[in-house]
Amino acid sequence: MQDTEMTSVDEKDEEMLVQREDSGAGGGERQIQIHPLVIVNITDHQTRQKCNSQLSQTDAPQVIGALFGIQKGLDVAVYDSFEMKYDYVNGEIQIDKEFLTSRIQQFSQVFPGFELLGWYTVGAKALPSDLAVHRVIMEFNESPLFLILDPESRGPSTKKKLPISLFESELHMLNGVPKMIFVKAPLKIETSETESIAIDHISKIAPIGDASKSTLHPYLGNVRDAVKMLDRQVDVLIRFLQATKNGEAPLDHNLLRHISSICNQLPVMKSEHFNAAFTQEYNDALLVSYLATLTKGATNANIVVDRFTATQERHHHQRGTML
Repeated sequence: MQDTEMTSVDEKDEEMLVQREDSGAGGGERQIQIHPLVIVNITDHQTRQKCNSQLSQTDAPQVIGALFGIQKGLDVAVYDSFEMKYDYVNGEIQIDKEFLTSRIQQFSQVFPGFELLGWYTVGAKALPSDLAVHRVIMEFNESPLFLILDPESRGPSTKKKLPISLFESELHMLNGVPKMIFVKAPLKIETSETESIAIDHISKIAPIGDASKSTLHPYLGNVRDAVKMLDRQVDVLIRFLQATKNGEAPLDHNLLRHISSICNQLPVMKSEHFNAAFTQEYNDALLVSYLATLTKGATNANIVVDRFTATQERHHHQRGTML
């Protein structure tokens, strides 16, 4: 099996734990799938933090969030993520456990079957300080994932794959002392049909280069071209009719009939008959909506009356029993 990169919790151990030969069985690895929404959320989180820090002229806080999804045996699918609250206490990150617990409960209610799978941050590599956050996540998941996104990566490999690294934590004996280390885990970007449509839409309307300039959606561009072409063709017809009227062009009855047919297909917006029909249809729609509201109100009133009657009958029955 291929070498597995490992990141130590201690800078002294980092030199010793650059690589190791994994002796585990090939079928025992977790199959981890990352969905596009997670990547979009992380990049959005990083962009907002960076922009806010530039506006306030302060250092950007560390980007930290939770990974949410489904785990069935060795198959893991990360579908969503959310930001985590934290504070700096004596220079160390202190995760708001109450907020995290509340968010997990909310996600579980909206998405039954989902659970906390791990957490994410932004940077070039895993740092020793990341273990403090990882230990907090281990209180909610015994074997959490740790995802790192490197937005500053400019290497040639970024043109072929996303700058994302995924780690799992393992406990190893180093010099007779148990140490927790990060082991790089394989991942796969999985996209459903719905996600593909959404990502394609985002990629086509997202700004490119200068933030003040953005690409126009292809659909809007097609509409613009069609309107321009229609305007040119209408201008040609107008000039032809004017030339025919002035005697500058020969009279072509067949062509004039075609032009008349086109004009008859257009809605006559300024016609009194059109306005009357439109007003009547609009009033009918309002009347139907009004009747539906009255019917709903009458139904609710009937329910209240039935409940009141049942309550009164029960009250009179209890008084009769007491007498």
